[in-house]
Amino acid sequence: MNPRIISGSAKGQRLVVPVRGTRPMTDRVKSALFSIIQTLVQDSEVLDLFAGTGALGIECLSRGAKSVVFVDKSKEAIRSINDNLRKTGLDSLGKVAKASVSRFLDEYETFDMPLFKYDIIFITPPHDKFKEKTILKAGDFLQKDGVIVAELPETRQTGETIGMLEKVDERVYGITKLCFFKIKE
Repeated sequence: MNPRIISGSAKGQRLVVPVRGTRPMTDRVKSALFSIIQTLVQDSEVLDLFAGTGALGIECLSRGAKSVVFVDKSKEAIRSINDNLRKTGLDSLGKVAKASVSRFLDEYETFDMPLFKYDIIFITPPHDKFKEKTILKAGDFLQKDGVIVAELPETRQTGETIGMLEKVDERVYGITKLCFFKIKE
């Protein structure tokens, strides 16, 4: 079943999913995630890496985020993100970049993005493509009080600290693990 928006202005809307190549977060995990970060979403600037359907970023927009930058290298995913933004009426608040995440982070200034620092950064790669260095690079784009949420397989481990970031929480939902990182104080 296609993912849906759980809360906010687009509540209940089902999202378009590319025919292949994405693995949307389940509604159960997404509900748990947003119950954890709900106080951070309103008026936030969000970066959604490995965006797939755009479900996480669009959920943020539906709940009052200022803007979201969506990054994915798949043409089908980009089409789905754009369709989903239009379908939910949130397209004026989203900016979409077709690029690999590593290229986007390495060459950020060439993508004509409005910001350099974000309040919330989602990192949700295919489970077999998860790399700690993506968290490390994404840390350069995190606001001082922001949070990085990384989704990885339940069996994968991450360091308690990654560069200037420290893991502040970790939750497991079936085969999915969510790790939360903040800048060390």
